[in-house]
Amino acid sequence: MEKKIESIDLGKNSFLGVKGIIAVITIELQAFWNNRNTVYAKFLEPIIYLLFLVVGIRSSNHLIQFKGESVDYILFSVPGIMAILVIRLMSHTIYRSTIDRRWGLMALKFLNGVTPISYILGLSVYPIAMFIVQSTLLIILSLFFGITITLSGFILALAFGAIAILFWSTLGVIITTSIHNYQQRDLIISLMVLPLIFTAPTFFSLDNVPTYMKVVAFFNPLTYQTNSIRSALTNQVSLLEMSATIFLSIIVLVIFIILSKKIKLLNNEH
Repeated sequence: MEKKIESIDLGKNSFLGVKGIIAVITIELQAFWNNRNTVYAKFLEPIIYLLFLVVGIRSSNHLIQFKGESVDYILFSVPGIMAILVIRLMSHTIYRSTIDRRWGLMALKFLNGVTPISYILGLSVYPIAMFIVQSTLLIILSLFFGITITLSGFILALAFGAIAILFWSTLGVIITTSIHNYQQRDLIISLMVLPLIFTAPTFFSLDNVPTYMKVVAFFNPLTYQTNSIRSALTNQVSLLEMSATIFLSIIVLVIFIILSKKIKLLNNEH
């Protein structure tokens, strides 16, 4: 007989608050330590993107137009690389929430007072920490190419990168809990990530692209996240795009909270 974990009304369970976040973080850190050898490839990602893609393009196009100003292509593309790192870290959240769901750990956490927000924040600690390390490596490497970035701009860019990670982490958990067939889920993720990366202005400016590219980019959340990070690093603050980045993360968190009220945690992954 198949065992099922029935719907859980999170509103009826005890509330752990900060303790719930700490509990999830502790579990995630233990999982990271047990799989620490896998992080070395993450360190190579920003280096490869910069040295073998951006530098190659820059050799034929040194400057690019961004908001009416000429910007060094490396300075323009570094935020694009950071945005790619953000969305690629969603795979970690999907992997961890899948394990939680498969073995009933998600149900146990919720039953013991871990709230949806605490769960998302706990799962996001590793991606945010890795993003900070990757971005620091990327910025240090870009300095050797004559790029100047202020410390305040870098910190602001990291902050918006963290906000973007909360968006994609939450979306990853929503996908994990909504699609019970892992083959369908993996197909959706693989088909989703690449178009999102290449329809956002990661390596190109929206100033002079065809209209259809502007329309597609307008509906891409990664567009606002990329430009928020880019605005911070280039000291061209855009309140509209930064506000959109924050708003999108809040909206997807609210959606997850609503969905998690009666979430089906079934141990029938196949």
